Amino acid sequence: MNFKTLLVDDDQVILFLHQKMCQLSNFDSQAITLDSGEKLLDYLKQNDDDKADFVIFLDINMPGLNAWDVLDHLKNNKILAELYIILVTSSVDNADKTKAKDYNLILDFIEKPIKVEQLKDLQKHPGLQHLF
Repeated sequence: MNFKTLLVDDDQVILFLHQKMCQLSNFDSQAITLDSGEKLLDYLKQNDDDKADFVIFLDINMPGLNAWDVLDHLKNNKILAELYIILVTSSVDNADKTKAKDYNLILDFIEKPIKVEQLKDLQKHPGLQHLF
């Protein structure tokens, strides 16, 4: 299965760290970094076809479009590619976990920084294991 990993966070240090973790865990050696929700939506619009799926690690709190804004946009607009979204946050808030249940695209919810072990576990996730 062909897929691309998209790391979305407004913090460049976190993006660098998460990209390295993707490499070290053999999750994806060519993860793409995007620093805003707007850039994610633009990227998906420009690269939307049925040839590749997207595993998206999406930071909840970002300036401009936050994760909820992005998810609302994706929910209301047809995307050909399969999207697998993992919400990433610096503090896991129960209100966010409850809100996440309203979105079928969300596979998991993890605290940052992402660790190698978490990425290895995600490779075995029932919603993702077919990609590996």
